[in-house]
Amino acid sequence: MLINKDKPYYKLFSEQKIAIIEDFETEYNKKRFSYPDLLKYACSKSRDKVCALVGLRRTGKTTEMMQCAYDLERQGKKVLFLSVAKPSEKDLAEHPENLVQISELYNIIDDAQKEGYDAIFIDEITYVNDFLYANLLANKYARKTPIIIAGTDSLGIEIAGKDALYDRIIKIHTSYVSFEEFKYLCPDKKLDDYIAYGGTLHEESPYKKMQDTREFLNTAIAENIIHALRFEDASKDFDSLTDLYKENELKSAIQKLANKAGQNVTIRAIRKEYESAPIRTAFRNISKSKEENSFDLAFAKKSDSIKKIEKELRDFFEIKLNSELNSEFLDEDFDELEFYLFEIGLLKQIPVYSNLIGESNCKVTYKDIMLQPGMLYCHAKAALDTLVLNESAIKEWDIKDKGKFYERIDKQTKGDILEMLVLYDTFCSFPQIKNIYDSSNYYISKLRLENVFYNNVSLDGKEIDVIIRAPGKQIYLLEVKYSEIKTVEQIANLTNATLNNYIEEKFDGKIAGRAVIYNGETDLTGEIKYINASEYLAWVRHASRFEELLSDKITKKPSEGGDDGDQDGTDSLNPSNNEIKSTSNDEQTAASSTSGTLKPNQSTNSDKSDSSTSNTGNTIKAQFTSPEEDIADDFGDR
Repeated sequence: MLINKDKPYYKLFSEQKIAIIEDFETEYNKKRFSYPDLLKYACSKSRDKVCALVGLRRTGKTTEMMQCAYDLERQGKKVLFLSVAKPSEKDLAEHPENLVQISELYNIIDDAQKEGYDAIFIDEITYVNDFLYANLLANKYARKTPIIIAGTDSLGIEIAGKDALYDRIIKIHTSYVSFEEFKYLCPDKKLDDYIAYGGTLHEESPYKKMQDTREFLNTAIAENIIHALRFEDASKDFDSLTDLYKENELKSAIQKLANKAGQNVTIRAIRKEYESAPIRTAFRNISKSKEENSFDLAFAKKSDSIKKIEKELRDFFEIKLNSELNSEFLDEDFDELEFYLFEIGLLKQIPVYSNLIGESNCKVTYKDIMLQPGMLYCHAKAALDTLVLNESAIKEWDIKDKGKFYERIDKQTKGDILEMLVLYDTFCSFPQIKNIYDSSNYYISKLRLENVFYNNVSLDGKEIDVIIRAPGKQIYLLEVKYSEIKTVEQIANLTNATLNNYIEEKFDGKIAGRAVIYNGETDLTGEIKYINASEYLAWVRHASRFEELLSDKITKKPSEGGDDGDQDGTDSLNPSNNEIKSTSNDEQTAASSTSGTLKPNQSTNSDKSDSSTSNTGNTIKAQFTSPEEDIADDFGDR
């Protein structure tokens, strides 16, 4: 028996530093889409790797582990489930000797293997001192018994995966909950709920109130990073962020990064609203013109006006952000913090090529995607609230009707987040090109043109929300609109002959299909297809070729159209019966994970990467100080 007074580690149980969980039954019957991968590992016979569930708090890591333990126990397996208690802040900061030591955990595992346990689960393993150097978990113990770990401080697991557990860890990422999975787990929820509150699986979303969102940022993200760095940097001989700044200063800086993301969404929403129609009454330099009825004058001034408005908005928000910081924070330190946000799965990147024909001026930038739509919307809404309540800004832009202005910008904000979701889910559903000359895989990204003339026609400001070049060089163009009705403006760029010709030339293909993804009913009768956003997001992961998404297959439920099995994974304990199409592009993405410790400006070239199973892409910012990589989408332009 493990809990025995004669055991040297008995005090860990008596002092409740470690608990043994014996009842694995949970109130949740449905399982995450990643569950078959977890079960497959737990049932495997040959292994030399540990399996780690990596993700933010409230994304179902502990529940998924308990579901797996329950299913194994039903099959007659002997299962050990350990849960490490969170130490006090004083012990964490000043007395690591009071924490559970990795050697003590090894002793427990040794005895568990002697007693014939078939699987060992360890929850909150990052609270174990020296976990970052726990190479024996894989090199010794996982060779005999499946070892499944998880921890609130997911950055610690990422660091271990690049050091002590390098090439010895299978990661199952839980941070991103797609709309399809969100709808499956919460069938009464709608797309609106997902945009406004989605991202976690807790019954009460932390994104409904800014106060709760800030608290979640502090506990699930800031403390996650601070705790991991504190342990990693204990053995380093250089100053780290935890040496340079106090804990509250680091939390404040992370809050600024999240605020910045929301504010950039609000700025883009205002820009799009202004670009979509001559709303002269909203802005001083147009509404005060003597020729108020002249559309030509409005459009003639539009480009300069948009740049002016964007600058004023950024200046306004930057002043507010700086006033909220507790200390002066260096730009390179912000970059390092941002890097860690990529590492924990809050942010991902999508490569954006200027062309695919190898022109001398071809360059790649990166579009940042925040994988917590509720968090992004909460911060964007807070930014809009701040703007509307600022009387000087309202007066400056001569906004006549604040209520109408707020409603329109809020709608554009939700549209921007919807666009991000469509782009990211599409990107993760198909194998991506490895370079611009690769025509055997997909190029999926966003297109926005700046200062471009083509055949003596200006294409400045023209954009396509999602551009797809499929194998065979067929090109598909998508516009994403948060609207239930069809309008001419929605297809303006899709039907622009000059823009279409430019795309075919620069992206080396022929346009084979165009569609609007929106909130209305799917209509596939015309040359321009209209596809309901909920239906698109439910289907995209199941399509083997992109053109299927523009066919009548989209109108059926995935299970009716040949889905590949039960998403629940409860029908059988045989993992092969529960596998679903992976939406991971971990092996195809342009950037790979670094080996060794996580530090800025470190080369990411590696001969081999860690095994990773995920329902997200795994592109990370390789060298985040390069000017071209800071595309100023969600976290750029500091």
